Amino acid sequence: MRYIVFTIYFLFFGTIWANDAYITTAGGNVLPIEGMRNGHIQMSSENIDIILNDDSYQIKVDFDFFNNGPSETVTVGFPQWRGPQPTTTDFLEFSAKVNGLISPYQTVKPVRPDLLSEHILVTKWYTRKIDFPAESITQTSIQYTAPYGVYGISQSADYLFGTGATWNAPIGKITLRIKNNSSKWINELNVDGLNDLSIEDIEGTAQIILENVSPKLGAMITLIVDKVPTPLVTMRRINPEKEWFFRDRVVSSVTLKLLTKEQLRILRNLIFAARGQIFESSDLNNWLHKYCSSWYRPSRKISIDDLSPNEIQNLRLIQDEESRRF
Repeated sequence: MRYIVFTIYFLFFGTIWANDAYITTAGGNVLPIEGMRNGHIQMSSENIDIILNDDSYQIKVDFDFFNNGPSETVTVGFPQWRGPQPTTTDFLEFSAKVNGLISPYQTVKPVRPDLLSEHILVTKWYTRKIDFPAESITQTSIQYTAPYGVYGISQSADYLFGTGATWNAPIGKITLRIKNNSSKWINELNVDGLNDLSIEDIEGTAQIILENVSPKLGAMITLIVDKVPTPLVTMRRINPEKEWFFRDRVVSSVTLKLLTKEQLRILRNLIFAARGQIFESSDLNNWLHKYCSSWYRPSRKISIDDLSPNEIQNLRLIQDEESRRF
């Protein structure tokens, strides 16, 4: 019998650092416990749904496995783990299915945490058995809810997909879907350091498709989220003449594709608000009063002629993305 680990990873407060940041909670996919590739079972597809809510985020993952060898019953485990610093944080919610049917599991708590790596200690296992028939596709799924991680002054929603490299052959296809049901802004998306992501908006859900993926074991999907957009996170004060995001930088097209239509509207008007635009819309005024009261001073009507060339370029990029939304 071959032992496999479905890794639902939990990193806890103050233990794992990256880019001057630490992450409290993350999730992952499938890892053979021997640390070697499985000989004849391939992860042919992995569909990852990340749903952002105000107080937590939810991850749903559907896997298709193709077994091109003999039938096999595999014991799988879902480890809850932490870094060296003790913590009592637990899954907020967890469930699993096989071929659409609920898959019961047992929890096993080691007497002492199992060492998975230098910084990862498994404190609890969620175990079950799965049958992989010969020359057949087996569909499995996981679903869990987790608190947001801490990423510097921001928050993060994270998923570790690199352990998929331990199956036979590359991951055939990864489909990542991101749905923002919260009031948070997605200010950054990192997918294993890839810079040229093709993102499609499908009815308010951002979708990314990757094919024939051979990730490194530590490959992560990380969403950096905040209460406000990047220009307000990176700037302590607004001074369009001396220091101002939209004057000095060009907004990322990836970032724009991750924003809701309403957030795009706010971002567009933020360019004018920085120069003292008077708004008639009560929702804009309420948002600016809540998040920009330290610097927003409405004084006059602003025209496009009052903006710098870089501000105009950013304005047009935002408007172009708005026009693609229904």
